[in-house]
Amino acid sequence: MYFRLEAFPFETKRLYIRLIDLSDLKGMFRICSNKNVTKYLTFQPHQSPLETQRIIMNMQQAYLAKKCINYAIFLKENREMIGSCSLTFTNDYQGVEIGYLLDENYWNHGYMTELMPKLIEISFHAYHVEAIYAKHILENEASKRIIEKNHFQLIGVDHSFIKDETQFTILNYILTKQVYTFYALK
Repeated sequence: MYFRLEAFPFETKRLYIRLIDLSDLKGMFRICSNKNVTKYLTFQPHQSPLETQRIIMNMQQAYLAKKCINYAIFLKENREMIGSCSLTFTNDYQGVEIGYLLDENYWNHGYMTELMPKLIEISFHAYHVEAIYAKHILENEASKRIIEKNHFQLIGVDHSFIKDETQFTILNYILTKQVYTFYALK
């Protein structure tokens, strides 16, 4: 099956979003080296810009392999990088998982609430997936609110995530095209 994967830049009211590249190294390292940002993520804080560079290069390789799109998120007003988000496709390209992270200085300003509907719209309309998946660690109430506000439905619980010798519970969600269309027509 042929699948065309093209990451085009897009905007929301306050944000500019484009494919991540090595010019984002400084901003990405600043964000991902913060232990508060990575607290509820699957990776440890980045220890050096070299580690961040390697990760960005891996993101670029995943894009070229048509597996994932990793975006950098910027404020429109000053073009400062404040986070990143990703779309990771299933092997058959019928589904995509949304992921995101945000600089701690920009928490509780509604940026992810603003971004999520646009990522959902792009996933269904530009990439024609049938389902979108999202997940969060149980304790991450902010992600839970964003996911539930966008009509995702809980589909499962996973207790296998271990980080820093602590076992975490992950909640898995789905948003089908059918549910999305129902709420879009309201």
